[in-house]
Amino acid sequence: MPIEDNDSPVDFDYKSLDKRMALEIITPDGQLHGNITSLTFFDSDGSKTVRKNLATLLSNVKGGVLRICYKDGTKKEVRDSKIIGNVEIKNNRISLYLESLSALKPLELEGGRHPQLLREELEKKLEIANKRLEDLKDSKEKNDLKMHIRDLEKQIKDIDKPKEKKIAKTV
Repeated sequence: MPIEDNDSPVDFDYKSLDKRMALEIITPDGQLHGNITSLTFFDSDGSKTVRKNLATLLSNVKGGVLRICYKDGTKKEVRDSKIIGNVEIKNNRISLYLESLSALKPLELEGGRHPQLLREELEKKLEIANKRLEDLKDSKEKNDLKMHIRDLEKQIKDIDKPKEKKIAKTV
């Protein structure tokens, strides 16, 4: 099934030049969020493209393809057979519930990388830095690299910390 090539967003509110919608991708491992102008996915009826001001929609996501258009006009297409889940669109907010993290590996949104993907990237950088540290002889370079390694370790530790829930006090 081909995905529609017409990715230019339709804005039914002609007074508004803002064509962005909020996208939130939720997996069992965490969340990813950002602003996009359109999302194309497959469901049991075929290809669907979501643009701003679409009516409320609940649908299954299957078919293994997502196409996301960003506000700067760039597009990102993710193809993975594990793209299975549900999508809810309401008030220009798209909530995409996926079963697997692996489908998100090539995806990056404004809200940042998926925590587990970011952790994997930081671990790779840490491994490379530690190997490089063994080869260095210059003490200044070694000290700079040790500081960089501590920073990477701190970033990994911050990802691993459980999010503290703020409890509202009622009086």
